Amino acid sequence: MITNFEEVVAQLKARLPEYLISKGIDPTKKFLCPVHSEKTPSCHLLPDKLRVFCHGCSGMWDILDLVDKLDGKPIRGPGFIPETIKPLCDQFDIKMELAPLTEQQRLYHEARSAYKLAAQVILANTTISHPVNNYMTDHGWSLDIARAASLGEVYDFQAFINVLLETGYSREFLKEIDLDRPDMFAPGHLIFTFHDEHGSPVGFTSRNCDWKPGTDQRSKYVNQRTGGDIDVFQKGKRLYNIHVAKKCDSPVYIFEGQPNVVTATLLGIPSVAIGGTSFTEDQALLLSENGIRDIILCLDGDQAGQNAMERILDKRLSEHHEIKV
Repeated sequence: MITNFEEVVAQLKARLPEYLISKGIDPTKKFLCPVHSEKTPSCHLLPDKLRVFCHGCSGMWDILDLVDKLDGKPIRGPGFIPETIKPLCDQFDIKMELAPLTEQQRLYHEARSAYKLAAQVILANTTISHPVNNYMTDHGWSLDIARAASLGEVYDFQAFINVLLETGYSREFLKEIDLDRPDMFAPGHLIFTFHDEHGSPVGFTSRNCDWKPGTDQRSKYVNQRTGGDIDVFQKGKRLYNIHVAKKCDSPVYIFEGQPNVVTATLLGIPSVAIGGTSFTEDQALLLSENGIRDIILCLDGDQAGQNAMERILDKRLSEHHEIKV
């Protein structure tokens, strides 16, 4: 086990431009997609410089994905550390701290790998239902904008699950980490992917684009469950879009919902979302640890939104004096 695994992965992801250069690719220009055959370059480095995006096949990959696609290296399983991580660390002079994996740690890393694969499968789907398409159109989001924001749809749940099962994950394991969710990964639902501060997928929430106010008994949003023995999501410790917002100039706007963040980012406004939950001390600490000191609260204007704002100011942020509101 690499005891500083997340730190190592974060450092490796930040070296993506250098990796591209080492493969003869200019990261400041468009280049040929490593997955599908094309004559005109359609791949480019995203503004966060942690991932590349292909307009031709809607693929999005970080350095580990590209090592798999360009070098044929494993990105999961027993060969992952010795054949992929170690050579990259040697190439970029990144120090690994090694120790044996406990069973709990092994399952945790397997869960993170499963979330990453699930996010890739969601992004790879090119069949968009009418409700999702209408929802995106109403918000002024093109398909390219949605892909760049890691939005997608599971049009066929069984096909989605089959990809995960064929990779080697058991149905029981997928249930335990809350990926076996036909109510969340359903046609007509727009999937928002939560990332940690390093840009790795850690959970999902979906917006039911068929939902109608007033009479509809279904949930407007379906959220990833948190808790349990393998809790990667840890909702109270996450902020939607933190991996992008931390690279932007302050101030950072804090919204309740993810759709606000997608639109704000499109307009060049740095922002994160608390995801419809009460703001927590862990989230305040996350802002501080990622260099975000100046924030603007943009919560709902109704009474519940005002109450949430007061709770944040009175009970949460008062303990973090270095953060300005």
